[in-house]
Amino acid sequence: MMNPAFSTAHMRNLTPIFYTVTQKLRDAIAGVVKSGPREVVMLLWTSRAALELIGQSGLGHSFDKLTAEEDNEYTSAVKNLLPLSFQIPVARRMVPWFPLKLRRVFADIVPFQPMRKLMHIVKIMDLNARQVIQTKRDAIREGEDVIKEQIAEGKDIMSILLRANIQEKESDRFPDSQLFGLMNGLIFAAKDTTSSALARILHILAQIQDRLRQEFAATRENLAVGTENDYDTLSEMPFLDAFCRETVRLYAPVPLNLRIAAKDTTLPLSTPITGKDGREIHEVHIPAGTTMFGGLLIASTSVTIWGPDALEFKPERWLSPLPERIATTTTRLPSVYSNTMTFWGGGSACLSFRFSQLELKVALSVLLPSFRFSSSDEQVCWRQSGLQFPSVEGTTSLELPLIVEALSHKG
Repeated sequence: MMNPAFSTAHMRNLTPIFYTVTQKLRDAIAGVVKSGPREVVMLLWTSRAALELIGQSGLGHSFDKLTAEEDNEYTSAVKNLLPLSFQIPVARRMVPWFPLKLRRVFADIVPFQPMRKLMHIVKIMDLNARQVIQTKRDAIREGEDVIKEQIAEGKDIMSILLRANIQEKESDRFPDSQLFGLMNGLIFAAKDTTSSALARILHILAQIQDRLRQEFAATRENLAVGTENDYDTLSEMPFLDAFCRETVRLYAPVPLNLRIAAKDTTLPLSTPITGKDGREIHEVHIPAGTTMFGGLLIASTSVTIWGPDALEFKPERWLSPLPERIATTTTRLPSVYSNTMTFWGGGSACLSFRFSQLELKVALSVLLPSFRFSSSDEQVCWRQSGLQFPSVEGTTSLELPLIVEALSHKG
């Protein structure tokens, strides 16, 4: 039911929406640096833009006008969800064993401030999900004219899902609770991963950006005034594509993935290991219920697979066919994107890999011709807590300070 929403054809429909949001981001940053180059906390802006991107393209709903350096109640709730969840590790392990009603009672009576704050965030997100889905249902009921008046004109992922759900037999339809969960899951998954990837790209751009800017300039020579590169043009820009592939290979926003074996199975090993008895082991038995951690980043940065420069950022590696060693080795990985495991693989693969890459390419095509990004005096490090996020060395806060300078030839 979800596959059509992430098809190449649908990505073409979403491209103008991505441009609308990213142009608002550009204008907001331009307002901040209009008096000259200055340090800007870019993680704040990538986080807000990421939420608005998934809001408009995923839900047909605007959460943030991107007009000032301030949060509204919903954006603040989404931003604080992940940090708060990591403050209650014991509760996170216990909660799945309790029925839903008991979980709420437990959360209400526990005198633990992070738990209370988390419950408040969940209530805000649940209320918003109900309102958004009801608005979309009303629009679908009233017909195409009303749908076309909405943000995304009914081309957003949730509208597609709701229409498909209505057409299913009643016994096969998603219940409301699952629709609310899908919506909140979509926001939670897309917002933080996109924010992390955008922040990482801007951090990289502080060291390398001229070649990309030249490629954008070359494509803009044939554009009519006031228009932007379409989906197909963005897809055919070789260095832009190489830059994005290398970013998600070397800096996967989600470095680990957790899975639980649904049944007894065997896990084949890429390289046999020697057991204590001296015999070679080619596979490992995995009992049902075993928790497994998939090292996505390890697979994408393996020196055995990618060679001695595996840990170097080299977009140029994608400008020619990959060495036969890489192609041969990675065929054994259930990858859905670019010989890497960044978007997982198999039946549990992330469907939104095209969506994610388009977001990054549109953001680069709008921001890079408009600004020059440089490192600030602050030393930035990247922390891992389920996701990778930037932080200033010596602090616990998540932020990415960069020097941003407006360019006179805005695209």
